[in-house]
Amino acid sequence: MDCFRRQLVIKRKVVERTLKDLVCYRAEVLEHQQVLHQMEAAGREPSDIRQRRNVLTETLLMVPDAEERLSAACNALGAHLTENRSCCLKALALLLQQLQEASEQEASEPSAKDAAVSPAIDSAAAVDKQRKSLHEADTHTPEAAMTPQAERDEWLVEELLAARKALLSVKQEAPNVPVPLHFFESLENAAECKEEDGGWGGGVHCGEQEYDPDEI
Repeated sequence: MDCFRRQLVIKRKVVERTLKDLVCYRAEVLEHQQVLHQMEAAGREPSDIRQRRNVLTETLLMVPDAEERLSAACNALGAHLTENRSCCLKALALLLQQLQEASEQEASEPSAKDAAVSPAIDSAAAVDKQRKSLHEADTHTPEAAMTPQAERDEWLVEELLAARKALLSVKQEAPNVPVPLHFFESLENAAECKEEDGGWGGGVHCGEQEYDPDEI
């Protein structure tokens, strides 16, 4: 599990850092283009203009390179999530169950108004807010101490939300770069289904090793 956690965080951060590089390169291209136009309009020395144009050309070459690296980073993150899908399903199923229980409990309280909590994850921010509210409420009860497994599941849910947010940012900033958001759609649909095989099954993959979910 430690290997799965480490690789998940690393691959998500690579996506975020590469996207940041791409955005910076695009901003630099616009800046160089604007300066070049100003230099040409002002009649600057041909050597200065040529030097600025060379800088612009070099920066332009960085954009497709960053896009390729970003695409590779997104694919690596998606592949890692897919390989460990069963572990992600367990954590997400637990979250959906907790949100449903919280919704039912709040609905049964007379003072609760419009407190129904949606179990869907269409909005990462909404789910994160719901999870934090549930966690804060649980910490006021004697039995609030979380088990190691519950803590790991909570961490995984947070990281899944962070990964989804990173991929959504890629989709917004670089729509030509394919992102594996379909993983989260299938993940949510599968987690909302009832168990039909007697369990989630599967293991957590890391290189050549495989870990039983019950031991994570």
